[in-house]
Amino acid sequence: MPATGGAESNVKTQLFDQMKKSGVLDSLKSQLRGRLYEQLKLQNEKADVNLSNVNNRLTFKIAVSLISDLMTKCDMPYAKSVFLPECGVSQEILSKSELVDVLSLQHDEHIKSMGDTTPLLLDLVDQIKSNGSVRPNLASI
Repeated sequence: MPATGGAESNVKTQLFDQMKKSGVLDSLKSQLRGRLYEQLKLQNEKADVNLSNVNNRLTFKIAVSLISDLMTKCDMPYAKSVFLPECGVSQEILSKSELVDVLSLQHDEHIKSMGDTTPLLLDLVDQIKSNGSVRPNLASI
């Protein structure tokens, strides 16, 4: 016969009290706080190492912007809503035209002809596939 609601609640209360008296509950709380702190510390250290200088931050911002542009133009709002906060640069995303300027691609006819409807990342991959380089005058090694 199943336990009644009152008896089940009484067992839970007794178990909770026993765990508290024996120190198990405090130990679990302490372990959880410690692991949470470790994860936050690792996450901050990782961000500091990866983005320690201006060039790395700009490179990271460009890469995140390229992926964000891809997600926007490929209709991936849910993936983007998770991706941007994880990167921590959601307010600093560069538009396709800004990316073209920063990457000095404004003179590339292939990129210009693509317009703003396709993701720049795909334009760059197409350019590399067809010419072996982003810039046709320079061969990739």
